[in-house]
Amino acid sequence: MMFSNNRAIEIIVMIALAIVALFTAEFVTFIMLGLILLKLHDMHKTMEKSQENPPPS
Repeated sequence: MMFSNNRAIEIIVMIALAIVALFTAEFVTFIMLGLILLKLHDMHKTMEKSQENPPPS
């Protein structure tokens, strides 16, 4: 798994993206890609949880 379920790791990733954005002057690109990456990770965790606990039929 690329990230853990810890919110602190996601914050560290966002800080790293902000530092890279400062050096490359591509703020919008790096920030938006980082937010997309984090949201995709959240969606993946949600899908895994729903497969582990299927709704009752």
